[in-house]
Amino acid sequence: RWCNGWQLGCSASILKRPQHAYWSELNDWLTRWAALGVLSRQAIDSMAPVSLLNVAPHHTVLDLCASPGSKTQQLLDAMHADPATAPTGLVVANDFSPFRARMLVRRCAALGRAAARCVVVTHAAQHFPDVSGRVGSHGEGAYDRIVCDVPCCGDGTFRKNPEAWNHWRPSFAQRLHGLQICIALRGIALLRVGGEMAFSTCALNPIEDEAVIAQILHATGGAVEIVDVSDRHRLLRRRAGLKTWKVIDDAGKLWPTPESVLDLNHNNLPERVRRRFHKSMWPPDVLAPGAECPPLERCVRLLPGMNETGGFFIAILRKVAPWPPPRPAAKGNSIPRAMPAAVAAAPPPSILSYHSYDVAPLLVRELLRQALGLALPPSGRLDLRGRQAGGSGGGGSEMLYLVTRTTSWAGGAEGAAEAEGKRSRVCVMAVAPELLAHVRPPASAQLRLVRCGFKLGHTSRAASLRLTLDGAEALVAAVPAAPAAPAKR
Repeated sequence: RWCNGWQLGCSASILKRPQHAYWSELNDWLTRWAALGVLSRQAIDSMAPVSLLNVAPHHTVLDLCASPGSKTQQLLDAMHADPATAPTGLVVANDFSPFRARMLVRRCAALGRAAARCVVVTHAAQHFPDVSGRVGSHGEGAYDRIVCDVPCCGDGTFRKNPEAWNHWRPSFAQRLHGLQICIALRGIALLRVGGEMAFSTCALNPIEDEAVIAQILHATGGAVEIVDVSDRHRLLRRRAGLKTWKVIDDAGKLWPTPESVLDLNHNNLPERVRRRFHKSMWPPDVLAPGAECPPLERCVRLLPGMNETGGFFIAILRKVAPWPPPRPAAKGNSIPRAMPAAVAAAPPPSILSYHSYDVAPLLVRELLRQALGLALPPSGRLDLRGRQAGGSGGGGSEMLYLVTRTTSWAGGAEGAAEAEGKRSRVCVMAVAPELLAHVRPPASAQLRLVRCGFKLGHTSRAASLRLTLDGAEALVAAVPAAPAAPAKR
């Protein structure tokens, strides 16, 4: 109940290699309806971070490490949970790998009109751009909620993947510790003051969990606090976070303090092994004896078997003050740096032109007018009636904007024609106005878009418009209602 889902009493391996016709039929049923966006298959433990984050319909949400997309789908579902409330928020889903970002696009596309409030981008999470331009000057970003499911060694998945024990080493966590801190600190910088971030891993090694949280609290200097979530989802069985732990190497040797690693007189560690250890890996009571320990017990540990799931670690962090500290404003008599002439003379970019997106051109608007009698303004504004995106009924209306993305038809022999633009295809996308405003950042912080909004259709070689099922639904909802016939006397 706590995650608004159903839990099957079997493992994924039974569904993949069914021994009985019942499991085979169930797997076919799940695959068919998951492809249509009616349901989403996800491990119960990985649903906990988003469930504990309390996402509201008006929130601007960033999923820093989003692929394969189950948490992004959960965020969009939470945003559209109330059919009577029109969502005004948006979800930015990011992944470093363009290939994994494409997988993320397919997962989100199954949600239909709900994907009009989702944009998929590809950036290194630790260098995610500041689209608001306020991180340096005000110490806060544009996001109300951030999901930070960082890369980890995955030792919490051994219950469903026991063969991973054969190649697991303690050094896996040591190699990822620094990257996890960098990603988490970037997420904190992009968070609004008063916003919350869910830091999570599918690992139970405290070097990847509590040690990272302790370093975040130390680095931010009181600008971040751990939220006590003991009153959220009481049906979720959990354990408190650890306050102390041990640091070992691949040989199982215990290293009590950071100084013991650096002591060349009593250890013969190779330099490449010594560099794996960072001071932040040790617990706070070792680094600062006698000092007040941060409330790491507010973190959440899901141990394997407690909820018939794997192992997971979650910490909900709230930003209570600007961080990083705002830089002082430039003095009035300061001399600005000279701007290159080519940049100064360049016209302001149009809507999404940097990413080959633009407002719906005349061709698309004319095709919609001929097919449906739908007259779109030059801005591409589309007013939908009858139901909200992602909802199942109810009144109200929703406003979207049509944007287009031009691609080329495949074919080696047609290369010359493609170069002349004779074989181009225009993909028509529907984007929520809040999302459209979000993906138009300053030129210094451009987002690398993979997919923005949801696809209504595309133009064919014969210059006709082929609609998707969700696109046809949306456009029919936008067609003005015919006037009622006068009553006969």
